[in-house]
Amino acid sequence: MTEISIGSVKNDESVVGEENINQGETDEPEIVVDAIDDIPAKIALLHYCYEHHIPVWSSMGAARKWNPLDLRVTDIAKTAICPLARHLRQGLRKLGVTKGIRCVWSQEPPTPHTPNMLASFMPVTATAGLLLAADLIQTIAKQNT
Repeated sequence: MTEISIGSVKNDESVVGEENINQGETDEPEIVVDAIDDIPAKIALLHYCYEHHIPVWSSMGAARKWNPLDLRVTDIAKTAICPLARHLRQGLRKLGVTKGIRCVWSQEPPTPHTPNMLASFMPVTATAGLLLAADLIQTIAKQNT
């Protein structure tokens, strides 16, 4: 078993955008985990990480999904069906990024919206977070062996 040391974790709740993506930082992060819902901010962060060779794991849309068994962890180039992933691929493609970002996403089509429907189903969002964390930890462990 490989020992993984977590030096520091930064939880920054400020709004991310192209104009402030690197403000206030003196050191580049070693890894970024993204769960931003705002598409322009998400694109800015993912592009920054790609350009600076910072490994990034990104969570795609889980709203209106009901089956946690439809979740996948792949490169962004292999995502399909997920509307958020499609918007990100289009935005990132304009910036020259077509692959190189790990994503957790669902191959389940979103359920049509109804007024009394839950926006998110906890078993799906929780499983997405666990899959993302497991993939990240396994990747680090492989690099340290």
